[in-house]
Amino acid sequence: MLKNIFLSFVLLVSACSTPSPTGPIGKEPKQKLSFIDIGNFDHELTAALNAPLDSVDVVFYEKVSPNKIPERLQKWISAVERTGGNVKVESPPNEPTPRNVMTILSLLGTAYSATKNQVTLQPESFLLSTKGRNAVISLERGTNGELLVEKIRFVK
Repeated sequence: MLKNIFLSFVLLVSACSTPSPTGPIGKEPKQKLSFIDIGNFDHELTAALNAPLDSVDVVFYEKVSPNKIPERLQKWISAVERTGGNVKVESPPNEPTPRNVMTILSLLGTAYSATKNQVTLQPESFLLSTKGRNAVISLERGTNGELLVEKIRFVK
């Protein structure tokens, strides 16, 4: 009888435990993530944003145009704005800042319009980890002079 009570207590306590804030067991959150358009990326980014890191960088295996940011990342950028953060676009280094603000606004407008009508890719709870963060989209010039996204940084 005492054995059954003890076993029930252990099961009850273990059922109430919370998952590790570092994400999957044995994995520490990373400050730099390489983007792959799969669900595991969402888990890794959530763990990194929930960790006490000042910034989290998302880099690409294959550079993308600012107008072709993958939908999975567009959703995260949109979540930053929805939770009160700002999205900033940084021009490539050693390049004059465009005087025409419309250039930058068109980049953000493209990202916004693409996310406005998209299907939910992950639960809202994932996106709550963007609260208190800003997103900085850093641009660079490719070898052919094209404008590419170097990285997206989520900053506290």
